[in-house]
Amino acid sequence: MAGIKTGATGWYAQAGRNVVAGGAREWLAGLKITRQCAPTVECRVEAQHSLAPRQLGHTEVGVGFKWSVAEDLLLQASAGRDVSPPNESKHQLVLKFGIQLLR
Repeated sequence: MAGIKTGATGWYAQAGRNVVAGGAREWLAGLKITRQCAPTVECRVEAQHSLAPRQLGHTEVGVGFKWSVAEDLLLQASAGRDVSPPNESKHQLVLKFGIQLLR
């Protein structure tokens, strides 16, 4: 991931490979915009496209936040959905939740 942060707003791009045990490996690319919306809360908007061999790729967009609960504890959550391809295999809702422990 690479990006730039100017003031309270950050712009980031990412690219990589998702290695799946027993499944198709995917190429991933995405963009993320973050903004400090409160002293301990970072809001974000993100879009990600993935492509696996012999499968249609899919594009997911979402919104979320990262909350600094304590100096060494972050909570992250986001909600999104697949916007492409236009077929029945789209995820109507994607929820992500994470806990990050810092040293």
